[in-house]
Amino acid sequence: MPLPTRRRLIVKLWGLGVGLILLFWLPVESGNPYVLLGLAAAGSLWLSAYLRSRHAHIPLFISGLLAGALTAPAAVALAVLKTGVHAHGNAADFSPQLLAAILQQTPWFALGGLLTGAACQLWPGNNA
Repeated sequence: MPLPTRRRLIVKLWGLGVGLILLFWLPVESGNPYVLLGLAAAGSLWLSAYLRSRHAHIPLFISGLLAGALTAPAAVALAVLKTGVHAHGNAADFSPQLLAAILQQTPWFALGGLLTGAACQLWPGNNA
């Protein structure tokens, strides 16, 4: 079995870091949607980078589109997970209105990911 390339090692370490941050975030009293979106974006980017490290033929703009499109559903899934693990009876950390507002932003996150991936693809000197 060949040794993992440097890119694969970086992606694996990134995933470990996101997992550790998520582990420490779950028990904390925080209803901050920006932290939630940041964790969801980091996890979505990690998944996209992991898939790209396994399948190098995936263009960067498709990888960016995937990361952007998964950010809002991942944020809602994290909010539901945190509410289930760290609930206080009837008071949830994140309101249903906030989760609906996050889901309504999915097309914008997807467009942002697509444009970011396209910019990375077109960057001078990019050999990916």
